[in-house]
Amino acid sequence: MKRRTGERGQALIETTVTVAIFSLLAVALAAASIVATRGAASDPPRDALARTAQREALLAADVLKYQGSQLAPQAVATTVPLANGSALPAIVSLMVSPARDGRVRVRVQASANGERAESTLDVPPPAPLPGSQLNAPQSAAQPTGAP
Repeated sequence: MKRRTGERGQALIETTVTVAIFSLLAVALAAASIVATRGAASDPPRDALARTAQREALLAADVLKYQGSQLAPQAVATTVPLANGSALPAIVSLMVSPARDGRVRVRVQASANGERAESTLDVPPPAPLPGSQLNAPQSAAQPTGAP
């Protein structure tokens, strides 16, 4: 059996090129996953501010769920606990605005050292206070002489 001399080493070259292409693809995927992981990494101050804003917005919504309750806009200097046990000085501000459909919009912002987080909730129209008596609207008198 005779071998052709022009094809000698052809399989080795094809295999080398294929391995090189797959290596480049693997490096590109690894680089993309590293960039994505770093972008999604947590930022403890930002996370703590976001948790504080969400918690305060939920508290404000609880206060505003009954008739007659009000909250004035205000800003408070406080400290926010971080995961490592230290405290982050922050400013937490509360804004309340009525919506057209009777709802109340609560917006809480927490900021510190250039980081900022915000939480916004829409509170449904206020309910009557528990134990209060409601006066039913007066009904119209029955028509007389109707067949």
